[in-house]
Amino acid sequence: MSVDFKQIACSRWSDIPFAVVEMVNDLEARVIPLQNESGKEWDMVRVELWEDSGRILAFPSNESSTERIDISGTQIICKEVLDEVKNLDGSSLSDQEHDDQIEALVSRLAQLFIESVPVNTKCRFKVYNQDGESIHAT
Repeated sequence: MSVDFKQIACSRWSDIPFAVVEMVNDLEARVIPLQNESGKEWDMVRVELWEDSGRILAFPSNESSTERIDISGTQIICKEVLDEVKNLDGSSLSDQEHDDQIEALVSRLAQLFIESVPVNTKCRFKVYNQDGESIHAT
């Protein structure tokens, strides 16, 4: 099944809060109604942070299932995040230092996402890294 994801491009970290608001608006106006029409049960919006491609993906999901049930979703693609990861990947950092820097970047991205979600949203979000591990931002 092909899933339709709207793409929201942003150049800089500072653009991400505006892109998140656009993402939430798209989820509520387009994605969630499509998911409800499909009859596939969902109970949260899964947010995945794919730092190696500079993407933040969001789509309906069912917390009790590992199977993808989404009909549609939205993704933000941030060039500055991607560039930062490429710079880290090309650096002379030790493996541990590299991993620590990537983890800090993903934590920063998760925190920025959570802080940027409008308070009046109807969606419940859970944030994961690209390895499927839940991220609990403070």
